[in-house]
Amino acid sequence: HEHEHEHEHEHEHEHEHGSAVPDGQGRAITALLLRYQSALGAATLPREVAEVPGLMAVRPTHELLRLRVLANGAIRAAQAFAAALIALAALSMLAALNSALEARRYDLAVMRALGATRWRVVRLLWAEALVLAVIGAVLGAVLARVVAEVLGARLPGHPLTGLAWVPGELWVFVLALAVATLAVVMPAWRAYRVDVAGVLSRA
Repeated sequence: HEHEHEHEHEHEHEHEHGSAVPDGQGRAITALLLRYQSALGAATLPREVAEVPGLMAVRPTHELLRLRVLANGAIRAAQAFAAALIALAALSMLAALNSALEARRYDLAVMRALGATRWRVVRLLWAEALVLAVIGAVLGAVLARVVAEVLGARLPGHPLTGLAWVPGELWVFVLALAVATLAVVMPAWRAYRVDVAGVLSRA
């Protein structure tokens, strides 16, 4: 009788224990953070863990360094792409100014005939180029902020916003003015050397 009672008690205990943790539903350890007490452990433990099937040893410092290298590469690629876009913008502005100069050659000759100096014509072309550069820089900055805000809304886990002011953005306008100045050099030189009498006689 005592044997049957003990058997029933053990059966009930096993039944209660089995119902507390159902088969196949127990928790599993997926990650474990360790701190090495010696350099020897830091050198040997990752290799030993890597030899076990299904396990992977990761060093946070190495992964952060690797991530930084990848980020630096992406930043350099973005900078090279931006430089290519700036060069393309300078060539486009140069072509536009040359085309405008050809279309306004007679008007510039009339200005010269009415008393405008060569440098006044050059300053006029330069001012037009600067206005175009400022308008382009403003539109580009606004578009960049809109894109950053849209991406930040779609990526809630990333602190990306277009409302923050970055001091380096001032250099965008400085660079735009410099590009405009370089692009206007050739058209301004052609306007400076325009043959007023020849243009007016052909008109």
